[in-house]
Amino acid sequence: GGVSTPFNAAMEDVISNHSIPIVQSTRAMSGEVPSTGVASDTALHIASGYLNPMKSRILLGLLLAHGKNMTEIAEAFAPSTVA
Repeated sequence: GGVSTPFNAAMEDVISNHSIPIVQSTRAMSGEVPSTGVASDTALHIASGYLNPMKSRILLGLLLAHGKNMTEIAEAFAPSTVA
């Protein structure tokens, strides 16, 4: 779901300085985190779309285990988001 501006800045710092992917998701029973729902157009973190946190974690873990880079990870989540 949504995060505060300071928390968003901290996420962006972790991503850019440590190359750690962060997937933003929500535990709401319905709805999505669309790619337009992340904090800004230049945000580095990845929107989960309709995937809940548990499914997002599994997908991210599999992608990391297969050595995927940030671009490939974002592309894997893209089909579940609406721009």
